[in-house]
Amino acid sequence: MMVLEDGVETVKVPKERLSQLGFNFKYHTHHFQHSPSMNFWFCFDYGFLDFWNGWVLVVRDMGESYLQNLNRLFGNMGKGS
Repeated sequence: MMVLEDGVETVKVPKERLSQLGFNFKYHTHHFQHSPSMNFWFCFDYGFLDFWNGWVLVVRDMGESYLQNLNRLFGNMGKGS
């Protein structure tokens, strides 16, 4: 599945596109909770955040320090929900 090009950390795509490429949203290896309303679900090196209106944000898992530093991507979005 080629959704993220080399050197790209994130991309927003329609959830249906991932399904068409064979991604099964029921299976995951781990997850990261950025805030109560922002859960990233990972299948090995790639993860997704469910957005509204049928879109997802696909992210590349670059290790725990990267995940802890998601504030640079999202700031306080979703905090306190």
